[in-house]
Amino acid sequence: YHATASPDFMERYFAQGVTLDSLARAPALTFNHKDQLQQEWVQAVFGQRLAPPTHWLPSTRGFVTAALQGLGWGMNPAPLVQEHLHAGQLVELIAGQPFDRPLFWQINRRAAAPLRGLSATLRRHARDALV
Repeated sequence: YHATASPDFMERYFAQGVTLDSLARAPALTFNHKDQLQQEWVQAVFGQRLAPPTHWLPSTRGFVTAALQGLGWGMNPAPLVQEHLHAGQLVELIAGQPFDRPLFWQINRRAAAPLRGLSATLRRHARDALV
């Protein structure tokens, strides 16, 4: 995951740099009440927990759209933001500070057999695409 925001958002909230104080004022994007990625990234980078103001947005692609439109900053999966980062439409809050997170594929035991092919394909693609 990459902590990303639009250049306009960066100028508005982080003109003096990304600090705990500026993060405490800058709206974050949060998927749901279980989503702790933003807080965990702040903890990893700054060594402290923080509860910034937030916009609740339960959509992975919606996170990218909201960041592009300057609504807030959020932790976005690298494959969804690489093109925007290369084009300068999004920037990392702090360059070179990604947040790696283990991902898990979970399915109900009763659905395991019918989804065996999908599960194998997903694992194969995940091995190729993820760190």
